[in-house]
Amino acid sequence: VGMVGLDHYANILPVKVIDKKGRGSTQNIIAGFYYAIDNGADIINMSYGADKKSKLEEDAIWAAHEAGILLVAAAG
Repeated sequence: VGMVGLDHYANILPVKVIDKKGRGSTQNIIAGFYYAIDNGADIINMSYGADKKSKLEEDAIWAAHEAGILLVAAAG
């Protein structure tokens, strides 16, 4: 009961911005956004959390949006 889709022609651009313990700096996350933008990403999966707001990170998210990138965020 449901569907799963697969694009056999999709390219994956892995951009790791956190370590194996799930920790990373806001600076690395921002750099990851701009790397994805500069290298033609179509989708950014943002499966991470933060305990404080960052204006620079927000700017990077908006830059990705304005570049036409689909942004997918985890919630919960």
